[in-house]
Amino acid sequence: MFSGSYDPSDVEFLVKVLDIPPTEVDEYERAIQRDGLHYSEMIPREFAPSAAYVAHFRDLVERNIDVLARDVRTLAHHIADRARRPIIVSLMRAGTPIGISLKRALDRLCPAPVPHYSVSIIRDRGLDVNAMRHIIEGESARAGRTRRDIARDVFFVDGWIGKGTIARELRRAVTEANPLLGVELSGALYVLSDVTGHADWCASRDDYLIPSSALNSTVSGLVSRSILNDSHIDVAAGDFHGCCYYAELAGDDLSRWYVDRVAAHVVAGHALAPGFGHDPVATARTAACLAALRVRYGVRDMNMLKPGIGETTRALLRRVPRLVAVTDREASDLRHIFQLAELRGATVVTDPDLGPYRCIAAIEEDIER
Repeated sequence: MFSGSYDPSDVEFLVKVLDIPPTEVDEYERAIQRDGLHYSEMIPREFAPSAAYVAHFRDLVERNIDVLARDVRTLAHHIADRARRPIIVSLMRAGTPIGISLKRALDRLCPAPVPHYSVSIIRDRGLDVNAMRHIIEGESARAGRTRRDIARDVFFVDGWIGKGTIARELRRAVTEANPLLGVELSGALYVLSDVTGHADWCASRDDYLIPSSALNSTVSGLVSRSILNDSHIDVAAGDFHGCCYYAELAGDDLSRWYVDRVAAHVVAGHALAPGFGHDPVATARTAACLAALRVRYGVRDMNMLKPGIGETTRALLRRVPRLVAVTDREASDLRHIFQLAELRGATVVTDPDLGPYRCIAAIEEDIER
């Protein structure tokens, strides 16, 4: 069982841990844009955050934790109302700390401990079918229930939605996987925050800071993002998708501290958010907004536009951004974005007309073409 740096009772990552060298961030960007490699064929190098950035991260957690805990609580109640023994499947890696927080909340609401697995999903390459087969067969044997019954209790969880890419990928991938698995998994996605209307259910429609977006592996169990090589040199057809484990960053790891802090606030509070379902009107409105932003900021490839606090932060952490637009230069919960933008040499502009988003990032598209 592999749990990264998390407590094994919190999560089981269904991945193949690989020992492959990381790619420097600039070279990672060049390989994607110049050489046409898929982002999942490499992992970018990650570095320990500075002491000043960690201090700021801890401050961000304290400033945002009450809203975060409320939304975790809301999502847990929503799921508990729909299944007596839900099985949480978080989409690694952004979904993993959310899945752990949700699992701990559900353990208090459900009659038995709730299983939590974290699995890989990759844009354009789909969901890890081998991992889903492992979950369905293992839980069926453990619970003495049919595989179809087990599949109905699976809830896919992520942290936030930026454009809806992963929500669409999940629905497509589940549709393709169900005949292979002989079950009827739902492609529904449950998240804390979704301004786009793509999620089947979310606790909030606000583009707010989910603090785990502000760090990479050091808040995600020291686990890298997914790896899936076309060549099958590292990940064979029968394997789980791959990942790397950043053992060298163990001294800087905040993964357990973070989920423990969130869990304490989830338990201490009682307030619930209203919650929202899938909203095609919001989806259409957001699509129009993204199309306009793409033109305004000269972005040729929509994959190079990263909207929302979570996606902007991740772009600054592991891509080569050329520009960041924010609605409010004085917003205290965007200070980490300003710090990262200065560090990465990205221009910051103010734009009060970003639709439902509070910030966006545009990735540099002229990398040695």
